Amino acid sequence: FVHESARGTGLADDLLEAAYECARDQDLPVDRIALDVGMKNERAASVYQREGFEPWGELVARGLG
Repeated sequence: FVHESARGTGLADDLLEAAYECARDQDLPVDRIALDVGMKNERAASVYQREGFEPWGELVARGLG
């Protein structure tokens, strides 16, 4: 989540780069990062698409209540 006051500043790109670096530094057999974004969150979807993320499967969830 990027606070509204920080949107458009490049912070999302910096956070994603930090996540990539952290994932690469792990001694785990990791070859991708997966995330989820709300269908109506077009701004976030645009950031992820620009970063090279592509649709990958479909997530199904159920509430705990």
